[in-house]
Amino acid sequence: MPNLADQTRWNKYGTTLLEDIAHNSEKYKFENSPISHWAFYDDLIKTFGRLDDKKILELGCGTGRFSIYLAQQGASISGVDIGKDLLLGAKALAKVNNVTCEFNQCTVINLPYPDNTFDIVFGLSILHHLSKTDVVLALWETSRVLKKEGVAVFAEPVENSWLFNFFQNLVPLGKPGMWGYRPSILQRKKWENYIASIDDRDMTTYELLTAATDVFSVRQVRSYGFLSRLQRLIGSKYRSRLVAIDKFLFRYFPPLRFYSQIALVTYKK
Repeated sequence: MPNLADQTRWNKYGTTLLEDIAHNSEKYKFENSPISHWAFYDDLIKTFGRLDDKKILELGCGTGRFSIYLAQQGASISGVDIGKDLLLGAKALAKVNNVTCEFNQCTVINLPYPDNTFDIVFGLSILHHLSKTDVVLALWETSRVLKKEGVAVFAEPVENSWLFNFFQNLVPLGKPGMWGYRPSILQRKKWENYIASIDDRDMTTYELLTAATDVFSVRQVRSYGFLSRLQRLIGSKYRSRLVAIDKFLFRYFPPLRFYSQIALVTYKK
């Protein structure tokens, strides 16, 4: 079960951002989307549609980079997170970019907004930090604050095959002490320490679809990432090639979507 009680690691990102902005604010002014290189980005933006005058809520907004970009495109933006210092960083970043965003500290299962407030609610890699019970509660809250014709979109890492995941975990990822390091499952003590330290869990496409059956009438999942997950082993310079191969494989061999790395799920009331 993910442990969200200790926000030290996450808040450090906020304090580091605040310190850096104080010394060099110019480098934090941006015009392009900070996530445009992500495989699902084009489909995400297409799902949002026109941004002018839309009220949008980001769950787990962190330092707010993508929310701030959306505000630059004319959307009315609110963002929530449980990390106090992350939100301080988000507010400072919004000020540097001369946009108005509302950032609030709260949990995603108890949102401080009235019913039927937002046209869009979205989250990027947020649900897998929650227990299965809290995922359901978060989707109920999402539905509550969405307008009648509103849409909710979540991009989440998934592992649909325990066997595929087992073989993947046989190989260490990264180097000890570096961000994203994962030992081999064969290194039992290191693996136990690794599992105890993480604050997320594996989700499946099935969970994302079934967790919302009582609150959303339409549920659609698009899959991304099969061979592209190898980029952390062979180098990010091969990313575009791997993504292109994935698109080809998913188009002509649809069953391979089961082994995808990312699911983009859209919910409609």
